[in-house]
Amino acid sequence: MNQIAKPEFSRRRPETSQAATLVAPTPGNRPLSSPGRQSDAPKGDRILFEIAPGWGIGCDSLQWMLMRQRQGRVRGWYPIAFVATERRILERVIGERAVPVTPEGRARLHALPATFREFKAAGFTLTALETAP
Repeated sequence: MNQIAKPEFSRRRPETSQAATLVAPTPGNRPLSSPGRQSDAPKGDRILFEIAPGWGIGCDSLQWMLMRQRQGRVRGWYPIAFVATERRILERVIGERAVPVTPEGRARLHALPATFREFKAAGFTLTALETAP
């Protein structure tokens, strides 16, 4: 019987110096995904208004975002949920998270257009929402 030689594969990882690749986080080299850092937020992301203490609505070019404010070592706003369709879906997500929405927050939330597409087309701004009832 002829035996066919099987190729041998190495299961070892290539040797790398982890000390050379790991860098201690400093304000200048934190990853973009670190939550709550305004400087790390992609350009165009912003908080529109607060709906409750520590909770807010933000947006970028693609969607509304339910955002939470972090008060610990890393301060700022970070997204919790993303809604790119309708305001009623955003309201449902807020309810699912049991956010205690203030009356002022509810009024501003109802001032948003029915869909994100309408919001984007209307060019809504923070100042337009501040004048809402």
